[in-house]
Amino acid sequence: MFVTNFVYDVLNQNLFLKRILFFLFVLVLSNETSCIENNGTQTFSEKVLQIPLEISNNRIGFNIIIGDQHLRLAIDTLVEGIRLFEKMSPACNKLIHSNRKEYGTGNSKFSEIRNCYDPKISSSATWCYNSDKCFVGLYSSVYSCDEHAEFPDFNNSNISNLALLHNFQRVYDGIIQNEISLEGNDMVIIPSLSPRLVLQNFPIKLIRSNICNSNWPTLEDFDGLIGIVGSSISCRESSLWNNLMLLYNASIYSFDINIDSYELLPMTSNSEHLHKIENSRYKPSFLYLGGPSPYWSFNNVIWSESKQTGAIFEDALNLFQVYNIGVCGVNLMQGISSHWTSALDFGSSCLSLPLFLYQRLTSWLPVSCSEIEYNNLQISNSDIPLLCIVLKRPLPPLILHLEERSLTPIVILLDDLIVKNKDIDYLCLTVSIINSVGNIIPIYIQKDHFDTSGPFIAPTNSPLILFGTLVLKSFGITVNSQSGQVGFYTKNTKNMHSNINYEVYNQHCTVKKFCLGNSTYFAPTNECIPPPCSSWLLYNLDETTNTCVLSRLVPIAIVATVVILTTVELHLMYMKQVVLERARLQSS
Repeated sequence: MFVTNFVYDVLNQNLFLKRILFFLFVLVLSNETSCIENNGTQTFSEKVLQIPLEISNNRIGFNIIIGDQHLRLAIDTLVEGIRLFEKMSPACNKLIHSNRKEYGTGNSKFSEIRNCYDPKISSSATWCYNSDKCFVGLYSSVYSCDEHAEFPDFNNSNISNLALLHNFQRVYDGIIQNEISLEGNDMVIIPSLSPRLVLQNFPIKLIRSNICNSNWPTLEDFDGLIGIVGSSISCRESSLWNNLMLLYNASIYSFDINIDSYELLPMTSNSEHLHKIENSRYKPSFLYLGGPSPYWSFNNVIWSESKQTGAIFEDALNLFQVYNIGVCGVNLMQGISSHWTSALDFGSSCLSLPLFLYQRLTSWLPVSCSEIEYNNLQISNSDIPLLCIVLKRPLPPLILHLEERSLTPIVILLDDLIVKNKDIDYLCLTVSIINSVGNIIPIYIQKDHFDTSGPFIAPTNSPLILFGTLVLKSFGITVNSQSGQVGFYTKNTKNMHSNINYEVYNQHCTVKKFCLGNSTYFAPTNECIPPPCSSWLLYNLDETTNTCVLSRLVPIAIVATVVILTTVELHLMYMKQVVLERARLQSS
């Protein structure tokens, strides 16, 4: 244990030694596993390692020890780093249930409510007294932490310390949150692994602002977030997830999640059903390092194409292309592109689509959606996503492909995306406002540049399709970090393309519109596009018949033209007679 702590101290104090000694350390560990605390006989590469996962409010996370404090961190697949909610701050918004049961791993014991991370009781924590912001971007500089053991005093009498806090905009389920945080370091331990991982003086962020809404309490049962993201977007040049993958020689990792049915997980925390889990069965959920779940048939995993690499965000995120997205037998991508860039977003629950795709999908579903405020940066002024009310069930399934010429589609049952609030069914579907480099694209910009019928938009510079945790109800997810591929494993036979009765599921599709006159039917939006009468001279659109007719001013213009020409002709004849008469008089 002494050797382990010493080596990790050296690795974290010097960046140059960190890059060299770390790989030497891995080689030593492969032969002498006794160098790290070992509670069993597992080795790094001989078997797939599993991390037990916990589930609450459709969010997944795992237990971790930071500064001798036992915490539960929610998984975030879009933002790198360990971000902790500070105790006694607005960020710490815990559930008020004294008898909360541990359930994601099948553990039936009762436990006390945790109180988030307390920076003042950690004996191993240090804090960065830096006024410069730690971020990765075009104008970012190398960040060097000015470490101090004393926690900064943020009282009103110490206004200067407020410069140490920095604001980041995050998006969860389409809601923009301002995350105010302080950079620091602490000892990090993952106790569920054998050998367990111990990192001394590891970078952390301390969140002091509330990012958990009272009406959408997806983070209330967690003490922070942990990024399952590559190290290329780490502003501290250190990534826990990257260290895990290297240390345990894992290039493949998989999520085998068993999220409860929506009837037992309502949207709001004040519902009487939120914690009625004693009478239900919950299968364990795990994150596997080094391979897929042992319960899967790996040959049945449907893989995406390899992602493009070379840019820091593309290298770090789990990006993949989806092709020919369709519903009710209609290709929703018609007129835009055959494919679109997508990502796993386990920091959110819902499926998020670019505005044009959101509008096209909802036009075919039996749902009632509120009108989107295009002039607002956020999708909703409230602290709850702008969700559509489900009018009929079952909802039609969403069909997509992971390869351009794939014969086996991925079938997402939209019924799996239903959440309840006050006995009303809502579809957990939002408008995506994040692109592949982490920038926020407001919906009013999408409206101006993403016309529903065209023109072609480059998918790489546009909002991502984001798959939230509710997609995990029916699919296992596996990621191959070496090949840059994401795989979907269909766990439920009801989601298999060959087992779905599309006549039953599609019976509630919106009725296809019948177009009159010269209008053209556009299937992706299920609407009739009027003929381009304005491009034709002297023609206007007759809205009653949807045909191009002559403008009402045309007959008037013709009569006026005839009258003018006749008048001119008569005047010319008169002038001709006058001239001839004058000539005759002069000659006589």
